[in-house]
Amino acid sequence: MNAKRIGMSLLRRWYITVPALLLAAVLCLMSYNKTSPTYERTASVVLIPGKGSVPVGGNPYYYLGGLSQATDVLVRSMNSKTVTGDILADYPNVTASVARDLTTSGPVVVVTVDGVKDNDVARVLDAVVAAVPTTLNTLQNDAQVPAESRISSLTLTQDDAPKLIQKARYTTLGFIAVGSLVAVVLLVGLLDGLIGMLKRQRQEAKALKASLAAAGQQSRPSRVWSRSRAGGGDHGRHHDEPSGREDAV
Repeated sequence: MNAKRIGMSLLRRWYITVPALLLAAVLCLMSYNKTSPTYERTASVVLIPGKGSVPVGGNPYYYLGGLSQATDVLVRSMNSKTVTGDILADYPNVTASVARDLTTSGPVVVVTVDGVKDNDVARVLDAVVAAVPTTLNTLQNDAQVPAESRISSLTLTQDDAPKLIQKARYTTLGFIAVGSLVAVVLLVGLLDGLIGMLKRQRQEAKALKASLAAAGQQSRPSRVWSRSRAGGGDHGRHHDEPSGREDAV
C-alpha cells in the first residue's frame, strides 16, 4: 500500500480516522504528564599532590601530571557499593556516577547526580562530594602513605541550580506518538478493506439476484408458448375423429 492509497483510505474513513487520532493525542498527553523530567547536578573535584611531591615554594598545580593513576583508583573506589551505593540506598529514585573528566588531562573527577526530585539530587551531590576526601584518606591509610606525601582534594565547581533533563519524557512521547500513528493507519486500512469487501459482496449478490430474475422472466413465455402448442394439437385430433367416423358410415 503506497502513500496515496493510505491517504485516500484515511480520508474515505474520516469518521474512523478522526476519533483514532484524538485518542492517540490523549495518550500522548497522558504519557507526557505522567513521565516526569529529571534533574541533574554536577560537581568537579581536583586532586592535589602532597607537600613532599612539590618543591618548597612551588606551585602544586604544576605537578598534577603524576596523579592519573591515583585518580583512576579513586574513581573505582567511589563507584563501589560501599561508597556511592551506601549513599543512594536512601534515595531509590536518584542515580550518581563518578568519572574522570575526559575534557582535561589533569586529575579532575566529575560527579554527576540525577533524579526526579531536585532536593534529593542536591543532597546526594553534597554527600558524594563530601565522600571524595574521606575515600581518598581511607585509600592512603590502607597504603600507609606518609603525611607529607598524602594527596588531597579540592572542589572546583558544584552546581547551585539543577539542569532540567527532558530526554526521558520526549523519548517516551516519541515512541507513543509513532506507535499510535502506525496503529491508526493499520486500523483504518483494515477496516477500509473489510468495508470495501462487504460492499463488493452486496453488489455481487444484487447482480446475481437480478440476473436470476431476468433469466426467470425470459423462460416463462417459452413455457406458455409450449403449453399452447400442446393444447392446440390435442384439439385438432379431437376435431378430426368424428369426421373419420362419418366417412366410415
